[in-house]
Formats: sequence, C-alpha cells, structure tokens
Amino acid sequence: MSAQKTSSALISVLVVLIVIAGVVGYFAGSAAAVPKTVTITSTVAPSVVTTTVTKTEKVV
Repeated sequence: MSAQKTSSALISVLVVLIVIAGVVGYFAGSAAAVPKTVTITSTVAPSVVTTTVTKTEKVV
C-alpha cells in the first residue's frame, strides 16, 4: 500500500469509529433515567408581625 492509500484508509476507519461512537452515545443517552424534580418544603413557625400606622391630620 502506498502512503496515500494508508492514510486514506486510516481516515475512513476513524470516520466509521466516530459515527459508531456517536450512535452508541445517542442511544445510551436516550436510555438514561429521566432526572426527577425534588421539591423541598420547609414549614416555618408563624412570626409576630407588627404594623405601625401613622395618621397625619391637618391642623387648622
């Protein structure tokens, strides 16, 4: 085999391996478990809320 045929064959083999790896990776990824959403709820004791009302009256 000449050097050009050898490098051409190597490139062809590499392309085939990359395509196979991509297909295998795609199917492995699609078969993976779907991530679950975890909701954490914390209950906080009611706190005392103080409301201050300021009334302004017009002095005549």
